[in-house]
Amino acid sequence: MGNPYVTETHHHGRVDYGFKLATFGRDLAKALAMPVTVDHEESNYPSVSIDCGDGVSIALRNEYGAKRSKVGVWAGCKGQAKLDHHERPPMPSATIDSGRDMAALARDVTRRVIEPARMAAVETAERVAKKDAITGGLRELAKELERSYPGLQVIHETNKTTADLYFNRPGVGFLHGTLYPNGTCSFQRVSLDGADAPRRLFAILSGGN
Repeated sequence: MGNPYVTETHHHGRVDYGFKLATFGRDLAKALAMPVTVDHEESNYPSVSIDCGDGVSIALRNEYGAKRSKVGVWAGCKGQAKLDHHERPPMPSATIDSGRDMAALARDVTRRVIEPARMAAVETAERVAKKDAITGGLRELAKELERSYPGLQVIHETNKTTADLYFNRPGVGFLHGTLYPNGTCSFQRVSLDGADAPRRLFAILSGGN
């Protein structure tokens, strides 16, 4: 018996193969006893996602050509988007053969992808909590500095652990720099007005007022 998910369409002697990814996804979700979401089912590239609970989900994508019966399974988890790519714990993935028994596939996906993803999700949540604490403190510091120093603008993008500093005051000068969570600053550009600008700058750097 052939693979029920692989389709054949004949056009003037040419055979085009397709894959019923939405149908496969629903069958796999049923075997896993988990809810599934299918978007753009009528297109050539439907989106299939299975909710595995505990903030973990898996996405499916079928292969093409000689590998048309193969399906890629990728795990993701809640909060992952708050972390930059280099901050994220590795998430498991696997390629499975859609022609196998569905119950066996469900066990295979659980062992190779879902269970490891649950462990990665715990680590992700811990990293997100630490980052939230850092970015929250940075936001408060940015607000405090803006209140204290008229003309200072602190730009903090969501989920970033640094902020941009801008200060522009006629007769005083201009600066552009970076603010870090511990209060450290680095300046990429500093321009001070007035003949005594060097003295004022070096007085500050040497510990004066």
